[in-house]
Amino acid sequence: MKVRKNPLPKRIVDILCFLLIGVFLPIVFIWDISVVLPAVHEPGSFMYNFTFAMALFILFNLKGNLAVCMMVDTSYDPKAVKPPPPESEEYEKWRHCEKCNCLAPPRSWHCKLCGVCILKRDHHCLFTGCCIGNQNHRYFLLFVGFLFVGAIYALVYNCYYIFVIKSALYLKSMTFVMLVFPLPLLMLGFGVASPLFFLVLNFIALLYSSIILVMQVQLVTHGAVSADKVRSKYDNGAYQNFRSVLGERWHLVWLSPFIESKLPHDGYSWQVSQVEKEE
Repeated sequence: MKVRKNPLPKRIVDILCFLLIGVFLPIVFIWDISVVLPAVHEPGSFMYNFTFAMALFILFNLKGNLAVCMMVDTSYDPKAVKPPPPESEEYEKWRHCEKCNCLAPPRSWHCKLCGVCILKRDHHCLFTGCCIGNQNHRYFLLFVGFLFVGAIYALVYNCYYIFVIKSALYLKSMTFVMLVFPLPLLMLGFGVASPLFFLVLNFIALLYSSIILVMQVQLVTHGAVSADKVRSKYDNGAYQNFRSVLGERWHLVWLSPFIESKLPHDGYSWQVSQVEKEE
């Protein structure tokens, strides 16, 4: 696995989006564990210990997949890989990249922000500050998946804490107004405003992860990337398509971002679907 020389985001917008995940998520986690969880479950009880362990597992996979996604280099290096010979059939699938001034393999596209061609490029992610491509698509997909699961988990507990346990304080029409228009929260004291502030962050995380996860699952299911406008000619069935992203040990990768799962391809040559061959 090739590691990027400088995995940190470079643009201001990328840095801000990264900090939203890198800084606020641990703060929300500390809030939920130290304030919300003890109010809902008795410390030391089975549900308390189970929820605490689940929260650690989700946070570990969420942050771990985010970190690995940023570190993995999924770019095409023309100095390391030679194009196929001109007389071969595979050579016709390669194209010339004017920006890099070299032949680029199929399904690779140049990213003006990264300054290189990305193998099986899907998109440039603001939250990671890098492109999502062949080698790090697995980690991005799992990062979004665990963000979605964690957001739902936290939303259930935060809503129960605010609207059931603290119902006398928050079960008012003004509370719902402030959730839609959160600026008035600044006028409240920290003790009153903080639960609503974290609930707003919870909603934002759930909205972002839901949209991205639905889009990604649709793309991966059809063996496509964002550049494929209609359908992908590399659609080899849902199972093979997910395996091409998650690797040969696809059934284990959700346990840890550090579990090795070799991809069934090298990122340079791709199997065209049987339907495309027949057409």
